[in-house]
Amino acid sequence: MGAEFPNKDLMNDLASRLGVGGSIEDAKALFFEAVEKLSTDPRRAQELFEESRERFKQLSQKYEEQKQFRTASEANFFIALTYHYENNVDLRNQVFEEVSEQLLKTGDYYYSQGEALKAVAPYFLSILLKVILGKIEDATQLYHTYLPKYEGDPSLHQGTEALYGVGHLIQAINEIRQENFLQAQDLFGSHLKPLLKNARLDGFGGILLDMALQYGQEKI
Repeated sequence: MGAEFPNKDLMNDLASRLGVGGSIEDAKALFFEAVEKLSTDPRRAQELFEESRERFKQLSQKYEEQKQFRTASEANFFIALTYHYENNVDLRNQVFEEVSEQLLKTGDYYYSQGEALKAVAPYFLSILLKVILGKIEDATQLYHTYLPKYEGDPSLHQGTEALYGVGHLIQAINEIRQENFLQAQDLFGSHLKPLLKNARLDGFGGILLDMALQYGQEKI
């Protein structure tokens, strides 16, 4: 079983972190309106979720075709959340797997353009999604795939330390070790957050980090 997905407080936090994003903003507005109406008008909320999901699907496809994988991953992130609020766990997790793949593509693109530090954030979040979904073995495999890109290069120290953080989180969950969990938190605070901002992933990326830490805390 994976992490709990955002409650109302986290959704409000997400709304405050995500600023105006061009053509994706209308779909976001529909989504957050749906969340607000869940308790007072469930039928209308369902209609709004469906409408926002269709818009996000079109946007994700468009951005994917344009190789704008970061923005495509953001659109898919919201699609997954619409399924979450509809209690469709299978489709929610399926879309989160797509988000993970799009984040890997984002990281690969940045890395190929000589922006290795900018690539850390999408690599990290792709691994983190595996943790959130409870796929620790997959997370471990990705961690050992991407860490060697950074280890041993002093100019990429910040990226190495951020990735070490997710390694500590995985170890904390596997071995039920509070010490590793605290080390992960420390590395995230000192190294990861600036990298998320640099890659323009501090919006939903921050929420994914909160969810993964919550999952890790529950496991240990």
